[in-house]
Amino acid sequence: MMMEAGKILGEYLSENAGSVFVIVSGDGDFTSACKFIRDQGADVIGIGNRQATSSDLQKACNEFYCLEDVEQKLGELR
Repeated sequence: MMMEAGKILGEYLSENAGSVFVIVSGDGDFTSACKFIRDQGADVIGIGNRQATSSDLQKACNEFYCLEDVEQKLGELR
C-alpha cells in the first residue's frame, strides 16, 4: 500500500508545487512517506494521539498536532 501511495504522491508532486499534505495517523509506517513528501518540496502536517504516535513520525512532519489539542487550535482560528 505504501508503494502505491508513493507512486501516486510522486506523480502528484511533480505537477503541483507548494502542496500541503495532512497525515492523520500515529503509525510510524507513515514516516517514510512524510520524508518523501518533504524531499519533494511539499509540507506535511501530522495529527495523531499524544500517547500513541510514533516520535519518528512527529519529527518527519513540518508541523505536528496532538488530537487532544486540535479543538483548542481550531478555536484559536476563529
